[in-house]
Amino acid sequence: MRSTLKKYSELLHVGRDAPGFFLYGLVDGVAEIKSWRKLEEIADIVRLSILPSRYPTYEFYHIGVPDVDAEHGEVGNVDRLLGGQIKGARIVIKGGDVIFARIEPSIYNRKTAIVPNLGVCLGSTEFLVARPKQGMSSEYILWVLRNQWVAQQVLGKMTGSTGRRRFEESDFAKLLIPWVEPDNQKVIARVLVSARVQCKKLIKEAAAILQQGDNVALDLIQRPQEAISNIADDEILEDEQETKWSSMDKLYLPSKGEGANQLTLDMFAATTDDLED
Repeated sequence: MRSTLKKYSELLHVGRDAPGFFLYGLVDGVAEIKSWRKLEEIADIVRLSILPSRYPTYEFYHIGVPDVDAEHGEVGNVDRLLGGQIKGARIVIKGGDVIFARIEPSIYNRKTAIVPNLGVCLGSTEFLVARPKQGMSSEYILWVLRNQWVAQQVLGKMTGSTGRRRFEESDFAKLLIPWVEPDNQKVIARVLVSARVQCKKLIKEAAAILQQGDNVALDLIQRPQEAISNIADDEILEDEQETKWSSMDKLYLPSKGEGANQLTLDMFAATTDDLED
């Protein structure tokens, strides 16, 4: 159990925080940051809003700030609402847009995600929207917007009352983003997507193991002797998890000591195909 939770924690760090590994291993060491560009140079900053109540019988897809899964950078829920059920203005977004919650505390929780391909949707006015320009990767933009150097640029630029301060669209457009060639963006995106898939799989496995622990505890209360005789078999689980993840260590986790960050683009190109199987 400890092994599985440890691996989940490590992969979650890769998919979400990234600076310790991907910043130096994938971007700095592989693609080589040659320059920085403003967000508005690689994505259109979109701001189109409507009043859904003017279309009371029309059904809209709707994404609110609570619908964004901050843990994985995904939209976890999409509502279908009649225009008459929606009060106030909403922004118009579409599949592939990157939505960035601009209000605290959501901005610090990294409530940033890619809009799923559902056609035109409505979103909260608390989202800022980056629509990738031709050839740019939504996944790459998502990753950089959730990373530490963007968080550092946000600090000190929030406006409004404490607790409900907001990040202005003009500052959003000027966020500095490491420039990586489109082909390299795609390779980075494939690795990040694969890491996120593995994280979600591990969450389910960890939940099953925790449930197994609950069941054993209940058995110990209800049938002590029978439960104790079965505990030895349950402990085998940890060894199985170690074997299962030994190959994943080589792909996702840098080795210790010299050469920890000496990864190459060719290495990732060769291994990402295996992840898709």
